[in-house]
Order: sequence, then structure tokens, then C-alpha cells
Amino acid sequence: MAYINAASSADFVRVLIRINDGTAPAEANFHSSGTATSGTLEVPALQDVTITNTPSTFRWKQLDTASEKVVTSVSSNTVSGTLVLDPTTFFGTVGTSPFDAVEKGIFNLSNEKTRVDFLIGLSGLSTGDRYIMGTGYFSGVAPTVSASSPVWTSPISIEVDGDYTAGTAT
Repeated sequence: MAYINAASSADFVRVLIRINDGTAPAEANFHSSGTATSGTLEVPALQDVTITNTPSTFRWKQLDTASEKVVTSVSSNTVSGTLVLDPTTFFGTVGTSPFDAVEKGIFNLSNEKTRVDFLIGLSGLSTGDRYIMGTGYFSGVAPTVSASSPVWTSPISIEVDGDYTAGTAT
């Protein structure tokens, strides 16, 4: 059995963000041979990433059975994680309009409620590596610092609008 390894530098998790252009996200928009394309924000210094797919359920009881019945309905999809903040990724590079994800940064993408596309390379983005992508909105950005953790960190979430798409990097 093979495992999805994210322990070596060639296999590190990659999270890429682009501003949604009104079309479905496509792998080629995010990277070329593993290198992020222009306007694509690569999220650095991730401490953890969680990809959640939670189908809703509807349950009911009937008089003719001793157990509940259940069916699944629509799913709630969320990507979440924690990152160590760097000013460029968090606040953006400040460019000229029309702004891209690199220029806006995570804070402004969240604050302005900008619809984004994301691609998560589970073990890098070399040819043959698996990824999950979709579209959604940043939420849950909450920078924090403390005496016992003197570096700013923030949880981040992307509330997914629709389904995930899984693929294999080319």
C-alpha cells in the first residue's frame, strides 16, 4: 500500500489561490510544471491543512422498524488550516487594478469577500501528484499572537461554493 507523503521538500503540501474569473477553476490556471502562474498566491508557512466534506443527513423514524432511517443530502465543504503570517502573503503586494490574489493578499481577499479558486497539491505538484480544487470564500481569518507564541499565526478557512474536483497534476 502506498501513502500520500507530505514529509520531504518535493512532497510538501501546496495551496494555491487565484481570484475567480467567473469560470470553473482549471489546473493550468494555477501552475505550470509545479511553478505558480502569474497572479497565483502560494500560501506559505502552513502548519496544518484540513479538507472537509460533510454530507448533510435527514433522519426519520417509522413505526414498522426498530432503527432510524437516514438519507444523505447536500454536502458542506470547507478547507481550513493555520499559517504563520508573513506580511506579503497576508496583506498583499499592492499593485494596480485589476488586482490579482498576490496583490490583494489573504486579508483583503477575506475582508472584501472575494470569490477565489483554490488548488491543494496533497504531496506537491509534480506530474502524477494528486490535487483537490474548488471555488469559495475565505472566512475565519483571525490573526493571533501571545507571549508563549510570539509569532503571528492565523487560522484560515475557505467556505467551498459547490463541489470539490480531484485530479492528477500534469
